[in-house]
Amino acid sequence: MVLTDAAGNVRFAATSSFGYYRFDDVPVGAFYQLQVSTKRYVFKEDTRFFNLVDEVTDVNFVGVPAR
Repeated sequence: MVLTDAAGNVRFAATSSFGYYRFDDVPVGAFYQLQVSTKRYVFKEDTRFFNLVDEVTDVNFVGVPAR
């Protein structure tokens, strides 16, 4: 997982075996891009854009096995 702010600052997070991930100490009130990638799965929608105003707990990506 890659989280990028409007200034280009990048944060990385790995997912657990259950697909959970977490970014700590992300400033609120800013615009972010969240992108997922892996060699094992393909995502129809692999990037999300949002303005962070509070804790976010429901950004999910659904992938299918890569061939």
